[in-house]
Amino acid sequence: MEKKNRIEITYVEKTLAPLFHRYPRQDAEQAAFIELDLRNETLCGNWNAEIGNAVPFSVYHGHERNYSIPATANGEAINELLDTLLPLAEKLLDTYESAWDGNNHVAHFQGSAPEIEQEIESTISDWARDLPEVTVIYDWDEWFENETSWYAAARSVASLEEFRNSVEGDLANDGVIDATPDFADEWLLKLISRRCYELSKSDPFDSFPAWVQNEIMYHLEKDDE
Repeated sequence: MEKKNRIEITYVEKTLAPLFHRYPRQDAEQAAFIELDLRNETLCGNWNAEIGNAVPFSVYHGHERNYSIPATANGEAINELLDTLLPLAEKLLDTYESAWDGNNHVAHFQGSAPEIEQEIESTISDWARDLPEVTVIYDWDEWFENETSWYAAARSVASLEEFRNSVEGDLANDGVIDATPDFADEWLLKLISRRCYELSKSDPFDSFPAWVQNEIMYHLEKDDE
């Protein structure tokens, strides 16, 4: 009888770079990794949401094993890697136990655990060498400073959602990664509003779509306070 896997895989979205995240005003992206949670028996792709890449207690005490991967890896490749690593993850789980050391529950490993982890690292290294190169990464703030195409896009759509979809679709087709995908529309709207407000000093007010006019009026009211 075939042995049933104990570890459950959670796949990432099949997008250009689902684990790429860089906070505004930060020079480097957040660390991306394959996360093997031995205590909860799960395997997934993840990224560190803490600025400075702080280490969680679950990692510090060894229950969660994180193996670095390029943050620019595409979703389909990451999911293929997860499938490849599953047998090795199962082997490592067989060597693992959680034990009380007098202060905390910490991970203990027996047998061939070091060799298994070395094989995991080697598998990831071989996989990473075959990844397509990503040449362009942007964030919205930099893009607004350096590009003018956003202005035409803002004037040709009826809402922020249409604007975001239009611009992100064009950029993704060009192999461009959004460096700040988790930032809310409110943050993006402030950038659009600020740029349009500056342009409104030279362009006719009624040349802007209604959703942009509302944002310009918001700034004018703020200036009058």
